[in-house]
Amino acid sequence: MSRNLALVLLGDCMLGRIVDESLTALPRQLSGVWGDTLPLLQGGLADAAAGEEQLVAANLECAVTAEEGKDEERAFNFKLHPSNLPALKAARIDFVSLANNHCLDYKQAGLAETQLVLASAGIAFAGVGRAAEAARPAILEQGGLRLAFFSYADHFPVWAATDQRSGINYIDPEDYSPAALHQQLVAAKEAGADLTVVFIHWGPNWRWRPFKAIQRLARDFVDAGADIVFGHSAHHIQGIQVYRGAPIIYSAGAFVDDYRLDEGYRNDLSFLFCCHIAEGRPAWLELVPTHIVHTWQQPGERPPYLSQVHLARGSNAAWLHSRIRELCKPFGTEVEDAGGSRLRIPLQGTAGMAAGEGSKTAAGGGSAAAGGGLLSKMLGMLRV
Repeated sequence: MSRNLALVLLGDCMLGRIVDESLTALPRQLSGVWGDTLPLLQGGLADAAAGEEQLVAANLECAVTAEEGKDEERAFNFKLHPSNLPALKAARIDFVSLANNHCLDYKQAGLAETQLVLASAGIAFAGVGRAAEAARPAILEQGGLRLAFFSYADHFPVWAATDQRSGINYIDPEDYSPAALHQQLVAAKEAGADLTVVFIHWGPNWRWRPFKAIQRLARDFVDAGADIVFGHSAHHIQGIQVYRGAPIIYSAGAFVDDYRLDEGYRNDLSFLFCCHIAEGRPAWLELVPTHIVHTWQQPGERPPYLSQVHLARGSNAAWLHSRIRELCKPFGTEVEDAGGSRLRIPLQGTAGMAAGEGSKTAAGGGSAAAGGGLLSKMLGMLRV
């Protein structure tokens, strides 16, 4: 067995609300929601010549439930109807991270159904349940490797799992025990995991640079044994750090959703991330530019628009290239051209550096106000 793997990592996949409506109304959307990225998700990122197999993991930013009783304290409640789960199967998604700020949108009943539906479909998950279960990794085997997937979130603390109540695998970046992290991650290695992957939903929305506390937590994950740290939640991309040979993606941005456009942060643009594993170790990170496209239907039709993710091209790909390079500079991360519109970050032999919050090379500031474009005026496309 080669022990070579293409590990595909997807940021926020929000398949609820108008996306879910489109999946119900138009069965072609069950695969069409993935646009022209679908062949890549279905094995197209694996290098057959290198003997790679492929595994796809994603942050699922919604419950999977038919429950109607929603958390009325939440401004936005997202759910994918269980009958539309074939959308995940079409993309060959093997694992979903559930510790995030939408898994309990439909309360305990919705979370329980989410777990049941995913398990019945053979899709692994982590990050929810009662305390011990929420902290436990999902174990998957592919490409001759055994991978442990952990899932954490730093919001909301009231959703934290306890011994008596299901919830999220909560962690506070300002107040946690590095020793406890080490114990959790080392236990996975001792149980036979070749690679440990941490998914974490953290930090505020609409901020180009991760807080110092988040950077410290990311490095502590690696020091505790994580081989990859995959962050999400901010709704847009942030920089990537290579620390002790481990990639830290601070924010992957959104892979697919129905949100309106912020013209400053360009939350419609992100990457399909693929960590190429060679002989059991992360060798390089491939970044494939992606673009969420909302296509309007005829007036009065439901849903009002169709949301799909496509490969980014032209000026959109150029914006992503420029922005990710700028965001990676404070971390000393080398971003190389990989041919076409793809980028590459080497991992082996790379120690990386810590970036101070006040670094003068940091990308700046606030968001441009959502402007006068058609998308930004649309009532149904909301920030969350």
